[in-house]
Amino acid sequence: MSQFVRPSVLTFDCYGTLVDWETGQRRVFMEILSKKQANVTLEEFTRTFSTCQFHLTKGAYQPYRNILKSSLAQTLAHFDIAYDPADGEALVASMPEWEPFPEVPAALERLKERYKLCIISNTDNEIMAETLKRIGVRFDEVVTAMDSKAYKPDFRPFQLAQHRVEADGSKIMHICCDLEYDVAVAKQLGWQTVLVDRGQALSGSARPDYSFGNFHEVLKLLDY
Repeated sequence: MSQFVRPSVLTFDCYGTLVDWETGQRRVFMEILSKKQANVTLEEFTRTFSTCQFHLTKGAYQPYRNILKSSLAQTLAHFDIAYDPADGEALVASMPEWEPFPEVPAALERLKERYKLCIISNTDNEIMAETLKRIGVRFDEVVTAMDSKAYKPDFRPFQLAQHRVEADGSKIMHICCDLEYDVAVAKQLGWQTVLVDRGQALSGSARPDYSFGNFHEVLKLLDY
């Protein structure tokens, strides 16, 4: 564990860190697969979707709703299941309805008393606007892939966030749930990193400065 240096800015990944991405995503996938009477496990489907999405975000920038639809279409094709445009629309429409983890809103309100807060997220502004309503906490800055015209793990979303919060990298702490998309890049920029590990499968060799199971433990680190 690294020596703690108090930051002035906290940046956050959103989906999977603040918002229960897995539950929301699994629910819509289950509905789609059930409708199609598909013989594929939810675990296999979700894993393939994640792989397809990662490859698409590494390409030329395109709106996130297109990424979602294309990832779903490729995943269904992988399992020889027919794709209907309504499937993609259902996935896009579900995302703004996904709820924050139970402890997150109160934790963020507490952290806001002492730190500048910023979201860095692989989404677009329209979806994020609805998500922020569900979180119910005002962030000082929000950076989406739509703003930076790039998706994490590209450096550009992080660099845009650092520019907007006007802080040296040594004063930024990034709180996230993924090693490859977030921790690896933030560490290269000289930011401190916290992994919120809720038991999800992780890939990548980067190691966070701190790892906790929920935001209650993050609060303890940050002197609450």
